[in-house]
Amino acid sequence: MEQGSGLLRLGPSAARLASAAVSSTDLTATAMPVISRLMRETRETASLGVPNGVNMVFVHVSAVRVRWR
Repeated sequence: MEQGSGLLRLGPSAARLASAAVSSTDLTATAMPVISRLMRETRETASLGVPNGVNMVFVHVSAVRVRWR
């Protein structure tokens, strides 16, 4: 938080996170056929994560639609 202004300032981790998300757009497009097939075959949610140091940045999540009877 910046003193006196009440505003938050993003740190280096937020910049790395944004960079990972932007640079992964081609990866997402390439992975979508595999993610879609995985979801169809397992009927489960699938996500795509990119390592960021010791953390994972999830750049895409596809949720399965569930019908309740």
